[in-house]
Amino acid sequence: MKKISAIFLAGLLLFSGCSFPAATTADLMRAPKLTEEQAAVNRALSSALGTEDYKLKYPLSGSYRSAYVFYDVDGDAVQEALVFYQPSVEGSGVRINILDYQNGEWRSIYDISGEGSGDVDYITFESMESKDYKNIIIGWRPENSVEKLMAIYTFEDNRLITRFDERYSQFIIRDFDQDGLMDIVTLSLRRNMMTLVSAGQSGEIETTDTLDLGQNIKSIEQMLLGRLSGSRQAIFLDVMLERSSYATEIIEIEDGRLTPLIDLSRVYDGEGGDPSPQQEENFILTRRYEPIVCMDSNGDGIIEVPSSQPLLGYEEAYNDLEENVMYLTTFSILQQDALTPVFQACVNIEAGYFIKILPRWENRLTVVSDGNPNQWQFIEYRENLNDLSNELLRITRVSRGDTLDRFERNQILLGTSRGLYRFYGYIPPVQENGLQPTEAELKEMFFLL
Repeated sequence: MKKISAIFLAGLLLFSGCSFPAATTADLMRAPKLTEEQAAVNRALSSALGTEDYKLKYPLSGSYRSAYVFYDVDGDAVQEALVFYQPSVEGSGVRINILDYQNGEWRSIYDISGEGSGDVDYITFESMESKDYKNIIIGWRPENSVEKLMAIYTFEDNRLITRFDERYSQFIIRDFDQDGLMDIVTLSLRRNMMTLVSAGQSGEIETTDTLDLGQNIKSIEQMLLGRLSGSRQAIFLDVMLERSSYATEIIEIEDGRLTPLIDLSRVYDGEGGDPSPQQEENFILTRRYEPIVCMDSNGDGIIEVPSSQPLLGYEEAYNDLEENVMYLTTFSILQQDALTPVFQACVNIEAGYFIKILPRWENRLTVVSDGNPNQWQFIEYRENLNDLSNELLRITRVSRGDTLDRFERNQILLGTSRGLYRFYGYIPPVQENGLQPTEAELKEMFFLL
């Protein structure tokens, strides 16, 4: 089994505000058992507040998921404790209290409001201004706001000093210019704007570039950092446009600039001048009508961009805007500023897998499912979709509780189980058309999303 190697799991994406699943309400209501050190910090916090009537708040994403975060924020080689909590007083938002370990005991040294927030999105520590110390970066979730607030702090004289703040929907942190200091790209869906945040020439954290993404983006499906062909790096932004269609914007980051390589504002919105013929051609190779996102299927760091077209036999349904259309997805990579197709696939979004198309299937394959994502039949297309006598392959998703004798014999287990499900392939008896895959080919064609 080959599972998609998403870039943020491969280490290229250091941190993304939407890459981490949010904690559920049940998770937040369960009070985890405190360690001895956490219990000591909790007693010191209660003593400083003069009450035990408060609620601990847990970051909803990121590497630090505890209400107690231990980190050496003042550079004295001794870790401080940062505790997120919410007072029980009506209308109180989240606060952060910093405690220091002095003379064998924890003592509260600073307390500050969390920007009117009802929750904490994340906390991380990165060198933004200097290689000699880390900035404290906290994502707050203000109440009654559609966007979150990123605040970048330094800890000086036992106080948090705000160095920069920015509204965001999603973000990525990385040293884009390889200068040893981290940069941040934020995305604001409310403003349809991308912002590059770095230490400027004066050394202060500031906005170094902005990019208008266009006004017709309805939602952001994914924000992914990866490589173009070669060593160039870019952010791949999968977006939903009008009428539930999808596309990808590719933003190169170089020399402190955000450069759109597709330029949706020009190609799709018609703003800012006429697009080049290459931009228009590239845009077509990102259009699709299913929420399929960019990926790195082979783990080489180069991102593949999807586009779609109706499979054979579904063209009329597609033209009539019917919902039961099955699609062939083409994945392309950007080479010398042109998107170049590298492979085609049938993507079963609901079941969570895709099948790479064999070269000998080109212009001969289609898929039927009767609306059932748990079983797809891959057939040679012969004039209509009702002729199933030329079946080439069948992929079945079954729950762990199902037994194989409910299906055909000679089922081939594909990969490992995914949650409650397992995936099996069935190859019908060999026909004279020579299109059937071998078992080895099938295992090479199957990928989990």
